[in-house]
Amino acid sequence: QMRAFVAGNARAGNPQFVALAADGSVIAWCDIVRKHFPAVAHAGSLGMGVIEPWRGRGVGRRLLGRALEGADAAVVRGPGSGLA
Repeated sequence: QMRAFVAGNARAGNPQFVALAADGSVIAWCDIVRKHFPAVAHAGSLGMGVIEPWRGRGVGRRLLGRALEGADAAVVRGPGSGLA
C-alpha cells in the first residue's frame, strides 16, 4: 500500500519525502497531497510520521522543510491553503 501511495504521489507531482536509516529502513516520511478539484488544486493535505526512536532529533523538521519547498515548486499554495 505504501509503495502505491508514494508512486501515486510521484505521478501526480505531489511533494513526497522519506528519511532512511543507515540500513535503508524508513525512519520518517512527509508528503503533501494536492486536492483533486480544480478550484482547490492550489491546496494540499500534509501527512507526516517519524518512527519513535528518531523523534526529537530534527528529522521531522527537516522533512517538513523539504516538503514545503516541494510545495512551492509544485505551486501547492495560495489563499486558504495554509501553505502561502
